[in-house]
Amino acid sequence: SPCNNEVCVCPAQYTGTFCEFDNPCYNPICEHDGVCSVISNTTNVSFTCTCSHLYSGQYCEIPLNISTNDSCPIECINGGTCENGICICTSHYVGPACQYENPCIKQNPCLNGGTCFSRYNSNGTLSTQCFCLQGFTGNHCEATLCSPTSCNGGLCTATQNNIVCVCSTGKIGDRCQYADACATNPCLSTERCEQIGSQYQCISCFDKSSYCSIYQLRNEYCDNRYTILVDNNFLSVPQACQRSCGQCLPVQRLKDISTLFHDEILADDKKIM
Repeated sequence: SPCNNEVCVCPAQYTGTFCEFDNPCYNPICEHDGVCSVISNTTNVSFTCTCSHLYSGQYCEIPLNISTNDSCPIECINGGTCENGICICTSHYVGPACQYENPCIKQNPCLNGGTCFSRYNSNGTLSTQCFCLQGFTGNHCEATLCSPTSCNGGLCTATQNNIVCVCSTGKIGDRCQYADACATNPCLSTERCEQIGSQYQCISCFDKSSYCSIYQLRNEYCDNRYTILVDNNFLSVPQACQRSCGQCLPVQRLKDISTLFHDEILADDKKIM
Protein backbone atom coordinates (compact mmCIF):
# COMPACT_ATOMS: atom_id res chain seq x y z
CA SER A 1 0.00 0.00 0.00
CA PRO A 2 1.27 3.53 -0.78
CA CYS A 3 -0.23 4.84 2.49
CA ASN A 4 1.95 5.45 5.53
CA ASN A 5 0.28 6.56 8.79
CA GLU A 6 -2.90 7.37 6.82
CA VAL A 7 -0.96 9.65 4.44
CA CYS A 8 -0.68 8.49 0.84
CA VAL A 9 2.88 8.41 -0.52
CA CYS A 10 2.30 8.35 -4.27
CA PRO A 11 4.39 6.74 -7.00
CA ALA A 12 6.22 9.36 -9.07
CA GLN A 13 3.68 9.29 -11.89
CA TYR A 14 0.72 10.17 -9.63
CA THR A 15 -0.20 12.99 -7.26
CA GLY A 16 -3.12 14.10 -5.10
CA THR A 17 -4.38 13.29 -1.62
CA PHE A 18 -5.23 9.74 -2.71
CA CYS A 19 -2.81 9.55 -5.68
CA GLU A 20 -5.86 10.05 -7.92
CA PHE A 21 -4.28 12.46 -10.44
CA ASP A 22 -1.67 12.00 -13.13
CA ASN A 23 1.46 13.94 -12.19
CA PRO A 24 1.92 16.57 -14.95
CA CYS A 25 5.59 16.86 -13.97
CA TYR A 26 6.33 13.11 -14.24
CA ASN A 27 7.58 13.43 -17.82
CA PRO A 28 10.03 16.31 -18.48
CA ILE A 29 7.85 19.22 -19.52
CA CYS A 30 9.94 22.27 -18.63
CA GLU A 31 12.69 23.00 -21.13
CA HIS A 32 16.24 24.25 -20.55
CA ASP A 33 16.55 22.90 -16.99
CA GLY A 34 13.35 24.55 -15.83
CA VAL A 35 11.85 23.14 -12.62
CA CYS A 36 8.31 21.78 -12.84
CA SER A 37 5.99 22.24 -9.84
CA VAL A 38 2.52 20.72 -9.40
CA ILE A 39 -0.41 23.01 -8.64
CA SER A 40 -3.40 21.05 -7.35
CA ASN A 41 -6.81 21.44 -5.76
CA THR A 42 -9.60 19.01 -4.95
CA THR A 43 -10.79 18.67 -8.56
CA ASN A 44 -7.77 18.92 -10.86
CA VAL A 45 -4.05 19.54 -11.16
CA SER A 46 -1.87 21.80 -13.28
CA PHE A 47 1.77 22.78 -13.31
CA THR A 48 4.13 25.72 -13.47
CA CYS A 49 7.69 25.92 -14.75
CA THR A 50 10.29 27.89 -12.82
CA CYS A 51 12.85 28.95 -15.41
CA SER A 52 16.48 29.88 -15.17
CA HIS A 53 17.43 33.51 -15.73
CA LEU A 54 18.20 32.78 -19.39
CA TYR A 55 14.75 31.50 -20.38
CA SER A 56 11.08 32.32 -20.04
CA GLY A 57 7.69 31.11 -21.21
CA GLN A 58 5.20 28.57 -19.93
CA TYR A 59 7.68 25.77 -20.60
CA CYS A 60 10.90 27.83 -20.31
CA GLU A 61 11.03 27.58 -24.09
CA ILE A 62 11.78 31.24 -24.85
CA PRO A 63 15.42 32.33 -24.65
CA LEU A 64 15.93 35.72 -23.06
CA ASN A 65 17.78 38.24 -25.19
CA ILE A 66 18.75 40.40 -22.25
CA SER A 67 19.70 43.95 -23.12
CA THR A 68 20.63 46.84 -20.87
CA ASN A 69 17.97 49.14 -22.28
CA ASP A 70 15.12 46.64 -22.05
CA SER A 71 14.67 46.73 -25.83
CA CYS A 72 13.31 43.61 -27.53
CA PRO A 73 14.95 42.33 -30.72
CA ILE A 74 11.50 42.30 -32.34
CA GLU A 75 8.46 44.47 -31.78
CA CYS A 76 5.88 43.12 -29.36
CA ILE A 77 2.40 43.24 -30.87
CA ASN A 78 -1.18 42.48 -29.79
CA GLY A 79 -0.74 44.20 -26.45
CA GLY A 80 2.49 42.45 -25.50
CA THR A 81 5.05 44.36 -23.46
CA CYS A 82 8.82 44.22 -23.61
CA GLU A 83 10.55 43.21 -20.39
CA ASN A 84 14.23 42.36 -20.15
CA GLY A 85 14.49 41.79 -23.87
CA ILE A 86 11.47 39.52 -24.36
CA CYS A 87 7.81 40.02 -25.13
CA ILE A 88 5.38 39.30 -22.32
CA CYS A 89 2.08 38.47 -24.01
CA THR A 90 -1.47 38.82 -22.80
CA SER A 91 -3.41 35.61 -22.18
CA HIS A 92 -4.92 35.81 -25.69
CA TYR A 93 -1.61 35.60 -27.59
CA VAL A 94 1.58 33.56 -27.65
CA GLY A 95 4.86 33.55 -29.55
CA PRO A 96 8.16 35.46 -29.43
CA ALA A 97 6.40 38.63 -30.58
CA CYS A 98 2.90 37.70 -29.32
CA GLN A 99 2.03 37.22 -32.98
CA TYR A 100 -0.14 34.10 -32.61
CA GLU A 101 -3.61 33.81 -31.16
CA ASN A 102 -3.67 31.55 -28.14
CA PRO A 103 -5.28 28.35 -29.49
CA CYS A 104 -6.84 27.73 -26.09
CA ILE A 105 -8.69 31.05 -26.29
CA LYS A 106 -9.58 30.91 -29.96
CA GLN A 107 -11.11 27.43 -29.81
CA ASN A 108 -10.72 25.56 -26.55
CA PRO A 109 -10.21 21.91 -27.54
CA CYS A 110 -10.69 20.60 -24.00
CA LEU A 111 -14.12 19.20 -23.23
CA ASN A 112 -15.98 18.47 -20.01
CA GLY A 113 -14.31 21.23 -18.01
CA GLY A 114 -10.76 20.28 -18.95
CA THR A 115 -8.06 22.96 -18.67
CA CYS A 116 -6.19 23.92 -21.83
CA PHE A 117 -2.51 24.89 -21.91
CA SER A 118 -0.96 26.37 -25.05
CA ARG A 119 2.63 26.01 -26.14
CA TYR A 120 4.85 27.74 -28.67
CA ASN A 121 7.36 25.15 -29.89
CA SER A 122 10.95 25.79 -30.85
CA ASN A 123 10.15 24.80 -34.45
CA GLY A 124 7.63 27.61 -34.70
CA THR A 125 4.48 25.53 -34.28
CA LEU A 126 1.72 25.84 -31.71
CA SER A 127 0.32 22.97 -29.68
CA THR A 128 -2.14 22.47 -26.85
CA GLN A 129 -2.45 20.04 -23.97
CA CYS A 130 -5.54 19.23 -21.92
CA PHE A 131 -5.63 18.39 -18.22
CA CYS A 132 -8.92 16.64 -17.53
CA LEU A 133 -11.23 16.76 -14.54
CA GLN A 134 -11.58 13.57 -12.56
CA GLY A 135 -13.76 11.07 -14.38
CA PHE A 136 -12.70 12.05 -17.91
CA THR A 137 -9.87 11.01 -20.18
CA GLY A 138 -8.61 11.34 -23.75
CA ASN A 139 -6.50 13.92 -25.57
CA HIS A 140 -9.41 16.36 -25.33
CA CYS A 141 -11.11 14.96 -22.18
CA GLU A 142 -13.77 13.61 -24.50
CA ALA A 143 -14.18 10.16 -22.94
CA THR A 144 -15.99 9.22 -19.75
CA LEU A 145 -14.11 6.70 -17.64
CA CYS A 146 -17.24 5.19 -16.09
CA SER A 147 -19.87 3.86 -18.48
CA PRO A 148 -22.93 1.67 -17.77
CA THR A 149 -20.93 -1.40 -18.81
CA SER A 150 -17.55 -0.53 -17.23
CA CYS A 151 -18.07 -2.70 -14.15
CA ASN A 152 -20.58 -5.24 -15.51
CA GLY A 153 -23.27 -4.16 -13.10
CA GLY A 154 -20.93 -3.21 -10.26
CA LEU A 155 -20.40 0.25 -8.81
CA CYS A 156 -17.91 2.28 -10.86
CA THR A 157 -15.77 5.00 -9.29
CA ALA A 158 -13.51 7.10 -11.52
CA THR A 159 -10.03 8.16 -10.50
CA GLN A 160 -7.95 10.58 -12.57
CA ASN A 161 -7.03 8.03 -15.24
CA ASN A 162 -8.64 4.75 -14.23
CA ILE A 163 -11.70 3.22 -12.62
CA VAL A 164 -12.27 1.16 -9.48
CA CYS A 165 -15.10 -1.38 -9.47
CA VAL A 166 -17.03 -2.55 -6.42
CA CYS A 167 -18.67 -5.77 -7.53
CA SER A 168 -22.17 -6.89 -6.69
CA THR A 169 -22.68 -10.17 -4.86
CA GLY A 170 -21.70 -13.12 -7.00
CA LYS A 171 -19.21 -11.23 -9.20
CA ILE A 172 -15.44 -10.83 -8.90
CA GLY A 173 -12.57 -9.46 -11.00
CA ASP A 174 -11.13 -5.98 -11.51
CA ARG A 175 -14.09 -5.23 -13.82
CA CYS A 176 -16.53 -7.65 -12.12
CA GLN A 177 -16.22 -9.75 -15.26
CA TYR A 178 -16.33 -13.17 -13.60
CA ALA A 179 -19.05 -15.02 -11.75
CA ASP A 180 -17.90 -16.03 -8.28
CA ALA A 181 -17.30 -19.72 -8.92
CA CYS A 182 -16.63 -20.37 -5.23
CA ALA A 183 -19.93 -18.84 -4.06
CA THR A 184 -21.75 -22.19 -4.25
CA ASN A 185 -19.10 -23.89 -2.07
CA PRO A 186 -18.19 -26.50 -4.70
CA CYS A 187 -15.32 -27.97 -2.66
CA LEU A 188 -15.33 -30.45 0.17
CA SER A 189 -15.32 -29.20 3.74
CA THR A 190 -11.64 -30.13 4.03
CA GLU A 191 -10.73 -28.18 0.89
CA ARG A 192 -10.20 -24.52 0.12
CA CYS A 193 -11.81 -23.01 -3.00
CA GLU A 194 -9.52 -20.75 -5.00
CA GLN A 195 -10.72 -18.94 -8.13
CA ILE A 196 -8.42 -18.40 -11.12
CA GLY A 197 -10.09 -16.29 -13.80
CA SER A 198 -13.48 -17.79 -14.51
CA GLN A 199 -12.48 -21.22 -13.16
CA TYR A 200 -11.92 -22.56 -9.66
CA GLN A 201 -9.79 -25.22 -8.07
CA CYS A 202 -10.13 -27.04 -4.78
CA ILE A 203 -6.97 -26.99 -2.68
CA SER A 204 -6.77 -30.02 -0.44
CA CYS A 205 -4.74 -29.63 2.71
CA PHE A 206 -4.21 -33.38 2.66
CA ASP A 207 -2.85 -33.30 -0.87
CA LYS A 208 0.91 -33.14 -0.51
CA SER A 209 1.29 -31.97 -4.12
CA SER A 210 -0.91 -28.90 -3.64
CA TYR A 211 -0.53 -27.01 -0.38
CA CYS A 212 3.04 -28.01 0.40
CA SER A 213 4.16 -27.36 -3.16
CA ILE A 214 2.80 -23.82 -2.87
CA TYR A 215 5.32 -23.14 -0.11
CA GLN A 216 8.04 -24.68 -2.21
CA LEU A 217 7.23 -22.48 -5.21
CA ARG A 218 7.28 -19.40 -2.98
CA ASN A 219 10.69 -20.35 -1.63
CA GLU A 220 9.09 -20.73 1.79
CA TYR A 221 9.47 -24.50 2.00
CA CYS A 222 10.13 -25.38 5.60
CA ASP A 223 13.73 -26.46 6.06
CA ASN A 224 15.86 -26.48 9.23
CA ARG A 225 15.05 -22.81 9.78
CA TYR A 226 11.28 -23.26 9.60
CA THR A 227 8.44 -25.32 10.97
CA ILE A 228 4.71 -25.49 10.28
CA LEU A 229 2.08 -24.48 12.85
CA VAL A 230 -0.90 -26.87 12.73
CA ASP A 231 -3.60 -26.94 15.40
CA ASN A 232 -1.25 -25.19 17.86
CA ASN A 233 1.41 -27.85 17.28
CA PHE A 234 4.74 -27.25 15.59
CA LEU A 235 5.36 -30.02 13.09
CA SER A 236 7.97 -30.85 10.48
CA VAL A 237 6.96 -30.52 6.84
CA PRO A 238 6.11 -34.17 6.01
CA GLN A 239 4.01 -34.54 9.16
CA ALA A 240 2.17 -31.27 8.59
CA CYS A 241 1.37 -32.02 4.97
CA GLN A 242 0.00 -35.41 5.86
CA ARG A 243 -2.32 -33.94 8.48
CA SER A 244 -3.68 -30.54 7.52
CA CYS A 245 -2.97 -27.05 6.24
CA GLY A 246 -0.52 -25.07 8.32
CA GLN A 247 1.42 -21.85 8.49
CA CYS A 248 5.11 -21.82 7.63
CA LEU A 249 6.92 -19.87 10.37
CA PRO A 250 10.59 -18.94 10.84
CA VAL A 251 12.04 -20.62 13.90
CA GLN A 252 13.38 -17.36 15.31
CA ARG A 253 9.92 -15.73 15.44
CA LEU A 254 8.93 -17.56 18.61
CA LYS A 255 11.30 -18.42 21.44
CA ASP A 256 9.82 -21.86 21.99
CA ILE A 257 9.84 -23.00 18.37
CA SER A 258 13.53 -23.81 18.13
CA THR A 259 13.30 -26.09 21.17
CA LEU A 260 10.15 -27.79 19.94
CA PHE A 261 11.52 -28.18 16.45
CA HIS A 262 14.85 -29.48 17.76
CA ASP A 263 13.02 -32.10 19.85
CA GLU A 264 11.01 -33.06 16.77
CA ILE A 265 14.19 -33.59 14.76
CA LEU A 266 15.73 -35.69 17.56
CA ALA A 267 12.62 -37.83 17.71
CA ASP A 268 12.76 -38.34 13.95
CA ASP A 269 16.47 -39.20 14.15
CA LYS A 270 15.83 -41.83 16.84
CA LYS A 271 13.17 -43.42 14.66
CA ILE A 272 15.65 -43.62 11.78
CA MET A 273 18.34 -45.10 14.03
